Amino acid sequence: MRGHLAWLDRVAGAVFQPRPAARLAAVRILAPLAILGFLSSRIAHTDDWLSDAGFRIPAISDWRQPLPLPALPTSAAWTVGAALVVSGLATSLGAVTRWSSAVFAALLAYVALADRLAAFTVSKLAPVVVLALCLSPSGAHASDSQSPEALLQPDET
Repeated sequence: MRGHLAWLDRVAGAVFQPRPAARLAAVRILAPLAILGFLSSRIAHTDDWLSDAGFRIPAISDWRQPLPLPALPTSAAWTVGAALVVSGLATSLGAVTRWSSAVFAALLAYVALADRLAAFTVSKLAPVVVLALCLSPSGAHASDSQSPEALLQPDET
């Protein structure tokens, strides 16, 4: 009976003990993929989404409206779409995480302001989530570059 309780204590400790590095690594990997998945239908039609080829609300300078950003030329809109995908995947893969997440957050902020018809929560919260990843040690060696076995060991604090 005592052996079963010790096993249960180890399992409960492994599940409920704080693991900030492992959780931060999971957020760094999964959040950009979820954001890109949500924006994928828009990125596939970037020319209609961000350029002057698609429908645009007239620029009205009103305090209740977001910043009235002008439409991009079609080639620049496709460049923004490609940069969104590349920087999001680089953030998820952990490649130059500080820089890639900063670029990803800036592009997401631009897209959230440029798309005046969007009222989706993901579009509005995504720049903040990615900026938090940029400012956190999510790409540091001690945070998520450890082996999975090292991340599962209990903290000695």
